[in-house]
Amino acid sequence: QDWPKEYLPDGYITDLEEVVNETLRVPVRAGELLLKGKFGAGRGMAAIVDPGYRAFTIHTPNHSAGVAGFVMPGDTVDVLLTRDDDEIPGGSVTTALLQNVKVLASDQNINAPEANTIKTLKSVTLSVTPEEGKILTLAQSGGTLTLMLRNKEDLQMTEDGAITWKDIESAE
Repeated sequence: QDWPKEYLPDGYITDLEEVVNETLRVPVRAGELLLKGKFGAGRGMAAIVDPGYRAFTIHTPNHSAGVAGFVMPGDTVDVLLTRDDDEIPGGSVTTALLQNVKVLASDQNINAPEANTIKTLKSVTLSVTPEEGKILTLAQSGGTLTLMLRNKEDLQMTEDGAITWKDIESAE
């Protein structure tokens, strides 16, 4: 598509040979400018992981981890942990483990589909720091991880504490 030269941003690509053997890191729509920053070296998952981060896949429980299959690559989510605790009345506790986490893939798809399609997810791959990867590994082995989908513009972190059955019963 033709663009006036005075409106072209730095890093735009005019020759597709510049990006041969590179992978798009973000979705691109028809008619959108191709920018160098939207590409990563290599192919597959490793090309879309930001420096300093790791791809970490969690297995999603029934009902597609709390958001009915709507989680797609490029979305952001909060990760909740529910675990049993014999010292708590009611025996279970849920806490917000990680917040505002980027989704790299749904199942084995690194690109969001053109149309919203609802499906049961078996796994979601997240972009996390090495420390967050350790937290998720431990949490996944001792409880159930559930995702809450965020609006991409909602970057505010919450300081919500854990919630138990007793908290729910007292709110009724």
